[in-house]
This record gives sequence, structure tokens and C-alpha cells, in this order.
Amino acid sequence: MGVGRGVNKSNESYLIRLVTSRSEELYFRADGEWWKTSARGRTFRATPDQVLNHLLPAFAGLARGLSVHVEHFEDPSDRPVPMVPRGPTSRSAVK
Repeated sequence: MGVGRGVNKSNESYLIRLVTSRSEELYFRADGEWWKTSARGRTFRATPDQVLNHLLPAFAGLARGLSVHVEHFEDPSDRPVPMVPRGPTSRSAVK
């Protein structure tokens, strides 16, 4: 699909999968914030720097067996992402 007029290119329209031979982590933007879902299924708030720091080794080819898959969804509500936590526990960021 070509990128052009009328294509939703907002951060909320993407789902990023960080994949290894044994696990998968998800990164996505929802409610104006970045989120990470761990291989164990727990979802945490993440800063943009944390998201980038987790993805850069895969982009650079530094981590053997680590790859990044990016999926685009024209309607962000179609993304298969977990529910974002609410309440005080959602304040902690990914480490």
C-alpha cells in the first residue's frame, strides 16, 4: 500500500511487535501515551525514549534473533492491542 493522501499515519494507527524465537512484546500508542505489553502479557506505560531504546538494537541488527514487525491499521480501533491499565498502577513506566 502506498503512503499518500487520506492514509492515517498517526502513531495510534501502528502496532509494533518486537519478536524473538521465544517471546513477543508489543508497543503501541493509545490515549496519547506509549504502552508496552510484555511477553508475560502485562501492559505498562512507556516513554518514547524507552520504546526507541528497546527497538534500536533490532533495527541495527545487534541482537541475534531479534526482529521488529510494524503493522498499520487505518482505523486504530482495529488494532489487536490489550486494554490499557487504569488507576495508580498505570503510572509506572517500563524499565
